[in-house]
Amino acid sequence: MEIRYKRTYLPTKGKRYTAGEIQAMLGYAVEAADPRPALKEGKLAPGEICMMLFGITPEEYAWKDSDPRALDQLVDQLCKQIPADRLLGWRICDLKEAVVQKNVQLKTGDSIDDGAFAALVKEKIRKSMTGPIDDVIRESRRLQNLCADKNAPEGVKQDWQAARTELGKAILSLEKVYVVDELLVGGRWPAVGFDGRIEIFTTRERAERIKPQITAAMGGVEIWTIRELPGTEIVNYLRNCGMDGLNALRVDNGFAAAELSLKDFMPDFMSENITLRSFMIREIEAGMRMNKLREMKAEEKHLRSCLEGMLTFRNFAWREIGNATLYALCAGGAREKCVVLNAKDGGERMLAVFTDRMRANSFAQKVDGNPVPVAMKFGELTLRAQAFGGLMVDIGVLNYRLPKAEFEKVKELRSKPPVVVRVQQPEAEKPAPQPRQPAEDMGSLPNPDDFDAPKVQREPEAKQSELPEPEKPEKKGFFKKLFGK
Repeated sequence: MEIRYKRTYLPTKGKRYTAGEIQAMLGYAVEAADPRPALKEGKLAPGEICMMLFGITPEEYAWKDSDPRALDQLVDQLCKQIPADRLLGWRICDLKEAVVQKNVQLKTGDSIDDGAFAALVKEKIRKSMTGPIDDVIRESRRLQNLCADKNAPEGVKQDWQAARTELGKAILSLEKVYVVDELLVGGRWPAVGFDGRIEIFTTRERAERIKPQITAAMGGVEIWTIRELPGTEIVNYLRNCGMDGLNALRVDNGFAAAELSLKDFMPDFMSENITLRSFMIREIEAGMRMNKLREMKAEEKHLRSCLEGMLTFRNFAWREIGNATLYALCAGGAREKCVVLNAKDGGERMLAVFTDRMRANSFAQKVDGNPVPVAMKFGELTLRAQAFGGLMVDIGVLNYRLPKAEFEKVKELRSKPPVVVRVQQPEAEKPAPQPRQPAEDMGSLPNPDDFDAPKVQREPEAKQSELPEPEKPEKKGFFKKLFGK
């Protein structure tokens, strides 16, 4: 596994080591420099240094504050004996700490503590393999596999439904769980998979174990930030997910990957445009991932997959917007006096609209003039926004832009079935497919600070006659791999 070492302690001058944190063993390590280590194979040239990484216990790490001399002595002993049960890896560097590619093998020795450190590591691994509701998860997963067959007996399907309900209740009873937020949007929403599922883990170790696989599948882009959620906050977290249409869950991916829905164990959430918010969130996240892949010059296959996802979610979101009832803020409830957001940088102003009355009322409290939410269909909103740059949906929460140039496309999509986008794989000599220019790109989050306080704007009287009739509904480690997964 890849080892990440974060230096947190530098000893006094003259000591050739640092102490810090790692995600392996017991969570702590020392990195020691030795110009003449015991070698089994190879030889170091003058000026070359071997940087060795050793695991230590939390108590030994604490010596940096309570007894630095004891930590010095421990490092000396580690460098002298190079115990195999503590050695995580090594790298060869020159005097400027630049890595030198060299084929050497260290000569390792016996344990310095009669195997006590190795026993602690083994116990930690054992505990990490055990979760608080494993039996419930395994049973739900077993029935899930059986029901993958479309000809599964009706009794088995009913058993799976009961197992999902039991699993959901078990999750709500836990003292804590670990959830995964989308790193690229600052943890604003859960990291949603392309299949629409959010991830929940019963142990941090399980989340950390599967995270590198998710990063690799995303072409090297990190999209997960793992967060511990106390039991008292689980219901509220899931309720917020449900209010945004994120109802599909996966529990302990990498262990049993049991799938269920909030509807299996929680009441339906009654709110407007839940499905629309789900598609907008997923489009924004896919767009941010795609932008990061482009920045990293990732492989074409990863970029194409992310682009297809973003464009698909955009199609679904636009179709929902075209058929939805949204809320504009209007002074005194007069439909012609809508709240408009003024861009600080001189850019185009946007008409503020909201996906539900509650969000509209919340934002109205921040606006002078006591505007009132007024329900409008898309056709009316497009006429209200003709003098501006387009629509800004759920400012301060989603910040979703719909440029005026795309209004006709939305009108076209609203009468069609949902369309899944597939980007044709380019020929070898062709560059990877790129999305449209940033002015039309929905894959990024605008900065709410780019807009001044909203102003109430009166539409020109000449446009009022055009209103339609109402529409129908830490440094990354590069040590050689020694420590097992």
